[in-house]
Amino acid sequence: MAEPSVSCLCVTRGRPERLRQAISHFRKQTYPNREMVVVVDLRGGCDAEYRAIYHELCDSNDPITMTVGVAAKNLAAFRNFSVELAQGEILATWDDDDHYHPERLARQVEHLKKSGVRTNYLQHGALWFEAPRQLYLINYDIVGLAGSMVAWRKNFPLYPEKEVRPGMGERNADAKLQKDFSAASQTSLLPGCPWLYTRVFHGGNMWERESFIKMVRDIGWTTNWIRSVQHELVPELVKYFPGKLPDVIFDNDDNTIEL
Repeated sequence: MAEPSVSCLCVTRGRPERLRQAISHFRKQTYPNREMVVVVDLRGGCDAEYRAIYHELCDSNDPITMTVGVAAKNLAAFRNFSVELAQGEILATWDDDDHYHPERLARQVEHLKKSGVRTNYLQHGALWFEAPRQLYLINYDIVGLAGSMVAWRKNFPLYPEKEVRPGMGERNADAKLQKDFSAASQTSLLPGCPWLYTRVFHGGNMWERESFIKMVRDIGWTTNWIRSVQHELVPELVKYFPGKLPDVIFDNDDNTIEL
């Protein structure tokens, strides 16, 4: 019996080189029945660079469709447009600035199928500060890691295009949908395996640095918890981590543990 088809949805704006990295992670996925849907928001510029990637993809055999220059008012609208274009039975968020283990889709789809609910999120993940090259592990214990959503396409709701919480702006799109799924008991969390997804802080994120630091302090892993997966962490991270791994990892109090 064929595995359900998966559409990896990527909305990108003003960072074509990070899109190239996201495409590379997609190509390395072990899950076979997949496509990638890329929607480019040109409000961030880089028109020529994105169109160069588009032409490269047109000349390839990759199951990747790319739409450049869509007119939409905010991130939620772009996400909804990507859902419209998707052909898969399952939808997966594929942010352009994060890093993904080759088995991320395979592991999450397997967990989703067994769970009997509509969505799956990763309970644990890594967090990488590009400067000054600091790596942490995070426990997203309540609703899961927002960017790791994998969901059945059937009856998938629209992302909220109107601001729900004042001051949240475009950051509202993923959080509102995630909380609604959780409140309806339609979310399963895949525990362990923090190496499946590395969230990246690079300075151009939608959330400011202070929010990421607060995350580390509030839900970052302790030294003992890190040591419990230490023997698995490095060999799994090297399968996809761009560049050289750091020599140490930090706990929630910024103590260091050698990798």
